[in-house]
Amino acid sequence: MVAVSEDSLIATAIRSYARLIKRRSRLVVAFWLVFLAATAPFAPGIFSATTQEFTPPPSSAAHQANAALQAQFPVAGRATQFVVLLSTRDGSSVLESADARAASDTLEAVARNHSLTHDVAGYYPLLKLGMRPQDLAPSFVSNSSSSTLIELECSTYMTDQPTIDYLHWLEERVDELQAAHGSSLEVDLLGAPLIIEEAADTAMSDLEHMDAIVLPLSFAILAGVIGSFRLLLVPLLTIGVAAAGAFGITALIARATPIFTITPSLMMSILIAMSIDYALFLLTRFRQERLQGRSVPAAVEVTLQTAGMTVLVSGLTLAASFVALLFFPISVISSLGIGCTLALLLVLAVNLSLVPALLLSFPAFFGAREPCCCGPLAALCRRRYADDDSPPPLASLEEGGAAPQGPTLDSAFERLTAATDQGGDRRSALPAPEALSCPQRFWWRLSGLTTRWPLNLLCVAALLGLTVPLGLTATTLATTDGWDQAIPRGSALGAAFERMGREFGAGHLNPYSILLRPRTGSATSRHFFSSVASALAEFEAEPALRVGGGGGAGFEIDSLAYKSGTPVPWLLYETCELVPHRPADGAALEASPPSPSLASLGAKRREALRAAGGLAEQLFAPLAAGGDPLGPLCAGLRYAKRRFLNDDGSAAMAMVVMDVDPLGAEGDAWLHAARDTLARVSVTFDIDASISGVPGDIYDCKDAVFALMPVMVAVMALLVLLLVGCTFGSLVIPLRSVVSIGVTVTWAYGAAVLTYQHGWLEWTGLGGLARTDSQMWLVPVISLPILVGISLDYDIFLLARVAELRGKGATTQQAIRHGVTSTGSIISSAGLIMAIAFSGLLFSANPTLDMVAFYLVFAVLADTFVMRPLLVPAAMALLGEANWWPQAPTQRAAKPPAETAGVAPLRCSAAGAAAPPVLAAAPGR
Repeated sequence: MVAVSEDSLIATAIRSYARLIKRRSRLVVAFWLVFLAATAPFAPGIFSATTQEFTPPPSSAAHQANAALQAQFPVAGRATQFVVLLSTRDGSSVLESADARAASDTLEAVARNHSLTHDVAGYYPLLKLGMRPQDLAPSFVSNSSSSTLIELECSTYMTDQPTIDYLHWLEERVDELQAAHGSSLEVDLLGAPLIIEEAADTAMSDLEHMDAIVLPLSFAILAGVIGSFRLLLVPLLTIGVAAAGAFGITALIARATPIFTITPSLMMSILIAMSIDYALFLLTRFRQERLQGRSVPAAVEVTLQTAGMTVLVSGLTLAASFVALLFFPISVISSLGIGCTLALLLVLAVNLSLVPALLLSFPAFFGAREPCCCGPLAALCRRRYADDDSPPPLASLEEGGAAPQGPTLDSAFERLTAATDQGGDRRSALPAPEALSCPQRFWWRLSGLTTRWPLNLLCVAALLGLTVPLGLTATTLATTDGWDQAIPRGSALGAAFERMGREFGAGHLNPYSILLRPRTGSATSRHFFSSVASALAEFEAEPALRVGGGGGAGFEIDSLAYKSGTPVPWLLYETCELVPHRPADGAALEASPPSPSLASLGAKRREALRAAGGLAEQLFAPLAAGGDPLGPLCAGLRYAKRRFLNDDGSAAMAMVVMDVDPLGAEGDAWLHAARDTLARVSVTFDIDASISGVPGDIYDCKDAVFALMPVMVAVMALLVLLLVGCTFGSLVIPLRSVVSIGVTVTWAYGAAVLTYQHGWLEWTGLGGLARTDSQMWLVPVISLPILVGISLDYDIFLLARVAELRGKGATTQQAIRHGVTSTGSIISSAGLIMAIAFSGLLFSANPTLDMVAFYLVFAVLADTFVMRPLLVPAAMALLGEANWWPQAPTQRAAKPPAETAGVAPLRCSAAGAAAPPVLAAAPGR
């Protein structure tokens, strides 16, 4: 609907393109069929080809820490932790449960025989190594003693296929344990790969169920708006071809570059949203031209010149915005750019080539006047159309014949142009408002209010004024990547995760690793040992690192030199003969005997150990009176050496397990403080210390993404300014478009904060609108381009209609009112269809899908029922001829009769039928 001069290069190109499509329409259809056959087999592979791995930017602290850790601990640096939780059903102690011990022993035996198992830790597995129960219970037995956990470390990264295979093998073993001991025990498996897989499965299942309900309803409404069930087949075909092509090509691209797991979901949202919009724009215009009496080829040519240009400008603008994402140095964003650009370009290509080719290849079918194609409804449709006052059936027109000048809004403006060119009175060519259908008259009356001074000023001021508090609210957006945003609501996995968090701490799924390296000497030297113990003690005591609201630090540290708040003296390490005996500061101590016991130590060594304190104090505690504690302590140190010291003794590692979810709301602040604290203690104690882990990877990715969000917004705004400005030849129109799109986005973000962080919609009782205190961090990021695309579509659709009517001789005020009248029902119908299509996600058990659905549904409704009919007309009316600056203003005429008080009272034609407008002389003022 972008107005172009009939002699312009663009108009000539469009006519040439339309003629080419007409001559080669069946060849175009054949091409897309071949394309579909070539890409469809690869399309299902997109879901298995994607990855959940977050690759932080190369300059980030997480990337550098990961590289250092993997260099020193190649396996531990990429290992994945699984947790098996054993809980007694009657609340009795697992320490007295024969089933708990049997289940633990069985799981340990089969796990150690698996090639990918790197380590098994738990109360009973470590008890077999000779450690004392009192040393193991705090870490592996709950305070109520009713639960114990077993940690299994897989040697591959959590998103690698071997890890997924290990998960499935582990699920089978857990099911076997549940079957064998289910009468007395509850056996639960937890792990990041399991949560990711269950979240994806739940999302897919919910999508299938919801789509089965809402998509048929959406397409039924679409058929009603288009006015033909036959034409409804066109968007169904275009969505199928574009989806198969986009997914198939992306699956092939995923073999060479990482494609993040949310990319297909975002691609599908864009495919559905843009396909519905473009179908409405193209097919409603095609339908209008047919009802005016144009032949199918002529109707297709006009459709491409008008609606086709709208689709082209909107699609290229949004595609250029997505292309900009490819240059972001973050795999999450760049993969979104790849998928979304490809999806949008294919939707654009399919709608501008396959759609006209189908209409031209099957003119008798798609060009039929009756909306019903067959069956009992056909007779009803014929009776309906026989009773109205529309033009004669189009089937009576000869192919390629001249279109009759029927009583339509477009023909009215064609006469308006002719009257202006001949020096006549414009008033005589205007359509009479009382002849409009009920929906058209509603939009006519509404546009009269929103474009009238001073109501237009009040409308703009009110809507922009409401944007200010919503914008300020949006600035308080709180994000998280906590597992509670991924685990399906009401699932058994969610209950197990809550129980583990309550009994042991949610951090067991994603522990942090602290790499510790001496700047000189060995990692087993006395100096380094003491430095590490002091550094970790200071780290644990840092007030900024206290989380969870309890009396303790809120996390546990386990290492060779420091264990759960207790330093390990180097002398104890030496006594256990984990290092060769060396005299301490020249004072000769008796060498430790083979398999040392406390009684076998010499007097000097015993006194030195007593004086060393720390973990050595347990050797002389009253609890040790009944037995020799040195053997169990040495067994624990041997296990710690194997786990926390690398092969060549050049580096050590510490494990940090938080009480809270490190991916949750408190995790970001904790990691920031942890990095600062480690930087300080590294200087103080002359060591190199860095922290790494999956939470750190996500934190740095999130930090980089949000740092680039202003750049993303600026790039999109600049592209809108350039492409829309060049299309309409104006500097003011694109600026106004950026403002109105920004208002829609601001409203959506502000409403999301009020809903999910302040609980304004909890009264609805819907789980998808429940308060969560924070939002999944990717939701605001992935929602932005979709919101911009939808808003831009509707904006250009209205603007193009206004520009087209102005190009036919209407004043700006006339063009605005008639533009709103002719597009209002189409835009509102498109918004309603899209809102219904996305609303099904609000009933998903996946919290992340709920949030995405809220953003989309709210933004679509706000844009179609507030911004397009109220803000845009009011703002354009205020600007007047300045809308088109620096173009020369059109010749001003007398005010159109529609602005007079003589508009006929609102009344509908019989049965509410949409009677076409008629030409009438307008009453004077």
